[in-house]
Amino acid sequence: MIVALEDAVGRHWRNKSYGSPRNNLFTQSAREYFTEPNRDFALVCQYAGFDHEYIRMKAKEFFNERKKDESKKNMYRM
Repeated sequence: MIVALEDAVGRHWRNKSYGSPRNNLFTQSAREYFTEPNRDFALVCQYAGFDHEYIRMKAKEFFNERKKDESKKNMYRM
């Protein structure tokens, strides 16, 4: 679960073949694992003792905040 979260956040330190840490397609796919309903995520959460709906809600909040922060940074660069 931790590795999937690192991928979703954009920290691809394990394997440089993924390309840039800001590889949007890979990062977006990893984020969807947390934000879109799927059986695998629910099962992993169950095995870990987590409520998958709560984790999904918190992940969505985190990714939305991160997106806002990145937008602000890009505005200041202009």
